[in-house]
Amino acid sequence: TKQSDITKDYVLTMAGGIYDLTKDKLEYNEIFSPIKAKCEKNWALFLHKDELKVVYKWHPLTIYDSINTGKLGKKQEINMPYFFKKVRGSTNGVAYKDELWFICHVVECGKPRHYYHCFVVLDKDTLKLKTYSYLFKFDLSEKVEFCLGLVVEDDRVIVSYSNWDKTSKLKVYDKKLILKELFV
Repeated sequence: TKQSDITKDYVLTMAGGIYDLTKDKLEYNEIFSPIKAKCEKNWALFLHKDELKVVYKWHPLTIYDSINTGKLGKKQEINMPYFFKKVRGSTNGVAYKDELWFICHVVECGKPRHYYHCFVVLDKDTLKLKTYSYLFKFDLSEKVEFCLGLVVEDDRVIVSYSNWDKTSKLKVYDKKLILKELFV
């Protein structure tokens, strides 16, 4: 989409689709801001009952469905603790047994900004908050960190992240240890 094609009322937020390798073609839909915001980011995608949904914001927990049609469908809002007012999405949701796990972040504004992370666990069926962790850093000496990858297993949690958008790092955590020491 060219900038001149975008009206002042709608801003292209996201595009999603399927790349068909047999046709060498991307079939996609453009998705526009539901609040006509000029800047959108930190959406967290997840599968819920075989439907692609998105966490749009964390306070209140605002979830849209039908995202793969090119439009944001029905909106669902769930109360969350006040802590989540400043929380932003980072990873997409990862299903583990009866839970959906995310890693989110909070930004302390300054020059440079400081990023802090937390695990968030929702009930896989109701999408209500089950638990969340205290804030933490992957590398204590780094100020800017971004996390996009999350794998949750029985005994481990595997995270991929970056410092200053110029590194690629992987951490493997003992799941029992993080549940014991990090979670509220």
